[in-house]
Amino acid sequence: MGVPIPHYLKDIAVLEKQKDTWVHFSVKCSCGSDRFLVYENYLNKEEKALEKPYYDKLAEIYCSNSPRITTKDENGKIHYWKALEDSKEEIIIPEKPYFSGITVIKAKCADCGKEHLIFDSRIHGYDGITSEETKEAMDYEPHFRSKCKGFVSLSLKIENSESFEEFSEDFDLGFNEEQYSNAFSWIIIYKTDEKGKKTKIFDYETT
Repeated sequence: MGVPIPHYLKDIAVLEKQKDTWVHFSVKCSCGSDRFLVYENYLNKEEKALEKPYYDKLAEIYCSNSPRITTKDENGKIHYWKALEDSKEEIIIPEKPYFSGITVIKAKCADCGKEHLIFDSRIHGYDGITSEETKEAMDYEPHFRSKCKGFVSLSLKIENSESFEEFSEDFDLGFNEEQYSNAFSWIIIYKTDEKGKKTKIFDYETT
């Protein structure tokens, strides 16, 4: 049987091969075209400013060479402390902005103009399927910019458990086969330009 093409991509996927834990396929629009403009989301200036305090504190915890202490309170919450000469100072991590960490790739057909959602980390892949996003995150409309120069064709590699039965045994989530197909663990996207050059443009582990 082999690893399935994610259900949400089946209508635009052309199977190339299934090997081990991977499925390989190209993308073709419903109009028959295989030429696309590719877009990826980005954070604007204001959003980057809002998420900076969160990542600054993470860097202070994980990247600093200064001594630190980790404790857990009675509710199981982890606390991080900066070790001072004769005391300690807690490092308070701000709440992560709801839009931070969202990754979206979409393709627009060169011929008919139809847009296809290739990947959205909020709803696709293992974490997207098994985790519940906040309403703010789900309602968020990303900003997009071009990821590739000119029109390109697209091909994908998807990693997943080799069968629905294996997935069910490993994770015991009560999923159906459609959910299993969409709960893949890795996605890699390649472009092939008009000169025939193939290049990896996206590589994302979803767990």
